[in-house]
Amino acid sequence: APRKVSVHRIEVYEAIQREKEGKRAAGEKQ
Repeated sequence: APRKVSVHRIEVYEAIQREKEGKRAAGEKQ
């Protein structure tokens, strides 16, 4: 169970980082 939780947290963290990078890219384009 702990492994599943940690993996889920990593996936959420990566998703947040992707959103931040996407917003940065969009801001740079604008």
